[in-house]
Amino acid sequence: MSPARALDPKLFDATIAAVALLAGPEHRLIYTNEAFTRLFGSRTLGLPAPEAFPDPDAGRFLSVLADVRATGRARQVTGAREIDLGAADQAARFVYSCSPVTTREGTGILVVAMDTTPESRALQRYEALVSAISQMVWVMNDDGSMEEVVPGWQHLTGAPWLGRADKGWYAFIHPRDREKLGGAWRAATGPEGPRVFQSTFRVRAADGSYRHMSTRCVPVLDEGRVTEWIAATADVEDTWGHT
Repeated sequence: MSPARALDPKLFDATIAAVALLAGPEHRLIYTNEAFTRLFGSRTLGLPAPEAFPDPDAGRFLSVLADVRATGRARQVTGAREIDLGAADQAARFVYSCSPVTTREGTGILVVAMDTTPESRALQRYEALVSAISQMVWVMNDDGSMEEVVPGWQHLTGAPWLGRADKGWYAFIHPRDREKLGGAWRAATGPEGPRVFQSTFRVRAADGSYRHMSTRCVPVLDEGRVTEWIAATADVEDTWGHT
């Protein structure tokens, strides 16, 4: 078997997702893209992770890094948290994944974060009404499978998430929206190359009614190949223009 090819971080210079690359047993920070700097602020390259991320709430992130290095398995952290953007009334929400990779400096960890702030701000007007189901964020593998439950899905539909986007998921989509939703996904994953998937559709709730949901899904690429999809889904029923 040939050795794994080292990941070239320049691939992520212009990506929408925030990306950082750490290498070695100390998880030294060797790369961040512009999206990462915008979301988390400027970080000093070359420092071990505890020094590069001295934030008071960075303990969970450092723990995830240690777990990924110890197990060799990717971790997907779906619980979004808030970070201060320097204004009392502003905050950013994000979800991130950590994946083991081979770098030019040896084994490393690729961190990919998705800013879900736009969806969060849109929800603030009615968060008190639908706080339990207003937003779901998750990470899917390249084949559509997931290792973690999508938060909020069972509360919304009354049924557990089955671990894949294609196992029973369409049964909860309004029949009139299925073709449009499927077409948008095929366009995002078609032969012209992966692109951002975005669609608004109706999902059947546990009480039998339908609620409008808006989903935006971003592909994470490695040498032009999709390694995973990071998505945010918001309940927009209370802001949807009824006719």
